[in-house]
Amino acid sequence: MKNPIRNFPELCKSAMDYRTDLPESYRNFNKIMIAGMGGSAISGNVIKDWLKPFSKIPIDVSKDFFLPNWIDDKTLLFFISFSGNTEETLKRFEQALDIEPKIVVITSGGKIGDYAKKMNIPTIEIPSEGMQPRDAFPFLFFPIVNCLDSLGSIGVDYTKIGEFLEENKDKCEEIAEHAAEKMVGTMPFIYGTSEAVCMRYKTQINENAKMHAKSETYPEINHNEVVGWQGKSVGISVLFLRGIGENESTTKTMNFLRDLINKRARVLEINAKGDNWLERAFYLIYIGDLISLFLAEKQGVERERAEYIEKIKSL
Repeated sequence: MKNPIRNFPELCKSAMDYRTDLPESYRNFNKIMIAGMGGSAISGNVIKDWLKPFSKIPIDVSKDFFLPNWIDDKTLLFFISFSGNTEETLKRFEQALDIEPKIVVITSGGKIGDYAKKMNIPTIEIPSEGMQPRDAFPFLFFPIVNCLDSLGSIGVDYTKIGEFLEENKDKCEEIAEHAAEKMVGTMPFIYGTSEAVCMRYKTQINENAKMHAKSETYPEINHNEVVGWQGKSVGISVLFLRGIGENESTTKTMNFLRDLINKRARVLEINAKGDNWLERAFYLIYIGDLISLFLAEKQGVERERAEYIEKIKSL
């Protein structure tokens, strides 16, 4: 199988086909919760960042052993588990059965897939061959969006993301290669306006390149993180993700911090491209995934295996 990171545009196109028919009763919801962990949860974070400016109902993401008390029968609740055996997600699934929200399961199989099928809970079974959970992001994202779209909750065209990324593939690889070269031997700080996109950069660098990284978002950076730069800073690279969700104020403060720290750290900027928020987010995510791949290759690191996660799961 092709490397799933390099094949990201094609995976996006393939993932568009994964959907399920939802009962008519599922149209009667007044809030959305997306429950997952790690690579299976990032899809929820991106959806929340994307839809929150214009959604008329609350959207939240759960990454815990327990669901919040406000979950009820009017909640559209997505359980996302690539393996189907994620401990925290199984615990919340059991809890949800007593509450009877409108559940949709997205998984490649495992225990949660078996339980959902036995209970006739709408389930979207996704492929798993040749992929780590973090590689399957398109298959954990677009099925949720397809469900929301079938319920009338999207209202914008999202179906051309794969084609858009394919058209920009060479440019994305070029940008990522240059950034990775500058970031080798440093601890990357990721700054931007989308918590989900910044988090994706951090976690991909953690898992693929086996490096520490941190992510912070605007405008919150202006109230705490910026003060840290008054002290000594050694061995840091700072990657500013631009052109997504910026307004006049954040543009001004991002430029200020960029110029302020330019001599204290290796500063890079990546400018988003696209006609709408989602295209720009996926453009940045694709570049970030490639950066993590190139960092792994440049440092002679085995990208696929996350040994310490495996050890924690075996406890």
